[in-house]
Amino acid sequence: MAENTENPQALAGADPPNDTQRDVWHKSLAGERTSDYRLVRVLEYIDTHLSDHLDLRALSREAGISQFHFAALFRKAVGRSPHQHILHLRLQAARSMLCRKDKSAFEIALTCGFKSSSHFSAAFRRKFSQSPTEFRSSQQSHNRSDKS
Repeated sequence: MAENTENPQALAGADPPNDTQRDVWHKSLAGERTSDYRLVRVLEYIDTHLSDHLDLRALSREAGISQFHFAALFRKAVGRSPHQHILHLRLQAARSMLCRKDKSAFEIALTCGFKSSSHFSAAFRRKFSQSPTEFRSSQQSHNRSDKS
């Protein structure tokens, strides 16, 4: 796997989280409305392993509880399934990265944990009603009009 040098979600392979990242996590976790230490640990695990394959088995193991109990606990605390939450975080990270021109959409897809660019494009289109390329183009034209 390629090394991730710019990573809004502290993707796998990155340095350990610094104090600023921890502050962001705690604000994010506060937004998740959970004080359950098991879920806090899992949410931090997700943030640091976002580019990795994350499945219910690995997450429930991190929480130290059964898959069934973990899925129910996670949905109740976060308001969506673990899969939906991970997809949301990956798409937000990708959207942020698309605003810059230094990586291709394919590189961004892999960096954000998508197995293929077609899976990434389909998920991005479902979430944002436009393809990653269309989004990038609209951001570039928006940035040009701001400079005028």
